[in-house]
Amino acid sequence: MNNRRFWYLFIVSIILYYSVISIGCIPYEPQSLTDDVLPQLSIEKESCPDGLCLIEGDYVNRVSSKVPEHYRYDNYARGSCVHASLATIMMYFEQPETADIWTDTYRGGEYSSRLHDRLDMLQIEWDATWSGFDSFLDRQMEKNQPCIVTFKSKHMCLLIGLDPIYLWDGDQWLVNPTPKAHVIDPNNTKEIEVYTRDSFLQNWHNNGGWATTIFFE
Repeated sequence: MNNRRFWYLFIVSIILYYSVISIGCIPYEPQSLTDDVLPQLSIEKESCPDGLCLIEGDYVNRVSSKVPEHYRYDNYARGSCVHASLATIMMYFEQPETADIWTDTYRGGEYSSRLHDRLDMLQIEWDATWSGFDSFLDRQMEKNQPCIVTFKSKHMCLLIGLDPIYLWDGDQWLVNPTPKAHVIDPNNTKEIEVYTRDSFLQNWHNNGGWATTIFFE
């Protein structure tokens, strides 16, 4: 009985911790790639400060067309990365009025439970993970559904692409040799940052593993 009570209290404490984690958006000096690029499979160079591998190499224009620069909200009010990234998703779904209302109303640091309450008040559907489930991100990316994610230190960015581990060549599944993650940092919205999938996921896990996405009919 004591063991059962211990594990119950332990699980409840973990849930409560992730439900109130606040993202305050410490300013970040980004290392990033130009807006109109996306890595192909060949990689010429990788830079991995603190284990986060930013990729440079040969690129083609593909990802940026999903979230063009004029859709992207810059961080504002000295630390509103959650709200700016969320407003960019609203623009992706062609909801500019909702995005303007959101950014006019909300600013500053945010935590997940309050963010979701605010979405409920506007009757905006959402889905989220607080536990760093990679499958959640894979499922959203398969549907071209951007997600805001805890990324870097005390920061929230927009994930717009996460390459799968396996690729279908028409006959069989093959291991993807260089899967990548494609991120828009609200501190530098003119560019798309491209990281190795593994280093992105590790950083996301280390920063709480929170991700939220929203839906519009």
